[in-house]
Amino acid sequence: MASEQLKGTGPKGEGAFQPDEPPVLTEAGVVEKVIMDRALVRIRKSACCASCDSRHSCESLDGRDMLVEIRNDLAARVGDTVEISVPTRSLLKLSALVYFVPVVALVLGAAVGSAFSHRPFVPVVSGAGALVGSYLVLRRLDRRVRKGLAYQPRMTRILSSEAPLPPDDSR
Repeated sequence: MASEQLKGTGPKGEGAFQPDEPPVLTEAGVVEKVIMDRALVRIRKSACCASCDSRHSCESLDGRDMLVEIRNDLAARVGDTVEISVPTRSLLKLSALVYFVPVVALVLGAAVGSAFSHRPFVPVVSGAGALVGSYLVLRRLDRRVRKGLAYQPRMTRILSSEAPLPPDDSR
């Protein structure tokens, strides 16, 4: 039961979005595994995924489900249905970097190669070199981004709990 929507706020607390943050993209998923402070959540691809240009680059299991590892800030248990949110601004920034930077590097590399030499292979080689260089820079940036919380999906709330409640001994 995946749902996608834009929201401006979320519950307060660690790992939750604050009211002054931009809209977020949300999806629902089921907790498959909990290890220490991390949760492995199965998310069913939604209708939005079908029209996404990057749909083939997502790690999917059977073409319909994806597994996402996130911080388990809400102490969700195996079987819980949780809401996962990602700020749309973060998605747009990363998408722009991944798609825009290599193209600009290729064009600039070819232009610089063309300016310094009139041989036909020089712009091709310099453009390819700049493209490879941009890939290496993006890989290094990827390592930093993975550590930053602003770009990571977050568990924002538990929608339903399948785990049994502990017995009530208050009687």
